[in-house]
Amino acid sequence: VKLSMKYDWISECLEFQVQDSGMGMTPSQVNQIFMLKEGKSRIERNKFRGADETRECVGISGMGLHISKLITNEMGGSLSIESYLNVGTRVIFSVSINPQKEIVQEE
Repeated sequence: VKLSMKYDWISECLEFQVQDSGMGMTPSQVNQIFMLKEGKSRIERNKFRGADETRECVGISGMGLHISKLITNEMGGSLSIESYLNVGTRVIFSVSINPQKEIVQEE
């Protein structure tokens, strides 16, 4: 796993990249990762196996990334995924250090 960070002084954004050399995902799987339907990811439960192929994922795949995307969007940032099957995945997210909009909590 490789972690990198950079700061853009002009846009005042902090960008993080987390990259692995795991099993990766197909473009179809990447497109579905942030979609939620009836409270769970459209990606089938237990579809992905761990790198050692002995453990299956338990629970809901993609929920944490969906929540992370919502949070980064509210902070004026973004979250995206690049992945290639049998090569690995890179998650890129950025946040504004000096947000232009105020986040209002609804009651």
